[in-house]
Amino acid sequence: MTAANVSGLKLLWTHSSSAQYDTAGPIESGGVVYAADFAGNVVALNATTGATIWTRSLNTEIKMTPALLDGRLFVGTYVDAPATANSTLYALNPQTGATLWSRSINGGMHGAPAAIGGSIYVPVSIGDPGYCHPGGVYVFNEATGAPGFVWQTVPNSVSGGGAVWSSVTYDGSRLLFGTGNTCSVTPQTSNAVVSLTTNATLLWTDQTASPLTDDDVGGTVAEEAGTAYVSAKNGSTYAVDPASGAIRWSKNLGAPDGDGGFSTPAYAESTLVVSGGFPTDPYKPISSITQYGMLYGVDPATGDVLWKKTSVSPYWAPAGTTADLTIITDDANVEDIDAKTGTVEWSSPLYGDSRAQPIIVNGEVIVADQSGRIYAFALPTDANAAQRSAFSHALQGLPAHNVVPFKSNTPKYCKT
Repeated sequence: MTAANVSGLKLLWTHSSSAQYDTAGPIESGGVVYAADFAGNVVALNATTGATIWTRSLNTEIKMTPALLDGRLFVGTYVDAPATANSTLYALNPQTGATLWSRSINGGMHGAPAAIGGSIYVPVSIGDPGYCHPGGVYVFNEATGAPGFVWQTVPNSVSGGGAVWSSVTYDGSRLLFGTGNTCSVTPQTSNAVVSLTTNATLLWTDQTASPLTDDDVGGTVAEEAGTAYVSAKNGSTYAVDPASGAIRWSKNLGAPDGDGGFSTPAYAESTLVVSGGFPTDPYKPISSITQYGMLYGVDPATGDVLWKKTSVSPYWAPAGTTADLTIITDDANVEDIDAKTGTVEWSSPLYGDSRAQPIIVNGEVIVADQSGRIYAFALPTDANAAQRSAFSHALQGLPAHNVVPFKSNTPKYCKT
């Protein structure tokens, strides 16, 4: 599957859950798709047919994309109140879903962990006033779950906040991640891009906003060709030297302070594809919004804007990319765009909005949405042609904007 034939993608299969797929996206390994829904149901599916291999209920909200690391499937739950409440990190058997070990953590898990040298590095979130869990990176033995060290955004905190909302990036030399605001104290490591050694020595920190403002560096740090890229809720995207922390450029993409992008920048076709956040209040009714989300193509060397795409729904999810494909979700659609121009080259409607990153693997595009469905698209073959035709016909009949509304009790839109 390439840009030359992507327009021929058709629906291969779907899987339906009883709950929405939130920011937890699907992953694939060895012909198996793993996913976790908002109600805590973890599922393993045959990547070719969509048939269920196993399911497991963890009975608690999940917003973390599962991570398959060294033969273990890691899934973290998300308990968002009060500050004393704990979430649980599970290591599951990927063949059966059985628990290998589990550990309780004060806070929630939103970004995926990294595995390094027999240890797993877990980002811990939910660090805002009213909750104020001690955010940071917690380390466990990968095989046994035995606790290792803890790095906290607010040192020695029990309720200081400073969440790590994003996944942990390890580039072979250092850990890189973003942090959020604190609840009372003001360390340089909050609302910042942070780099650590694997034994938790602070290498550098770039603070991008006042520690107490809702200006989290909420996206994962993406490193490409010796530069690290990240977006923050202050409205800016940054290019950073990963060795020194020197900021090579920063670019404000037009969102008001607090409403900037927080998904991971994607490097595709020599272009940085970046969510710019929201030019209007994301809590306004959709009927009153004419321009809601902003997506940009940016020159990775300079930060100059190459193109802009707008939508009536937010660009929550980072793009999934290959050498010449850039798959995004836009207003209850999944699309392939030309990363150099923003032009849509293929599109298919979904039953709901998507906040999870699409994946491209083994000739399939796989995406999950807030209607509780997982979709697999592939180039046509004779197999399952009638099934694909019937379901594709049903999808084409959907209304133009079939968007799942925001939950009215959501306190902070980037944390849901």
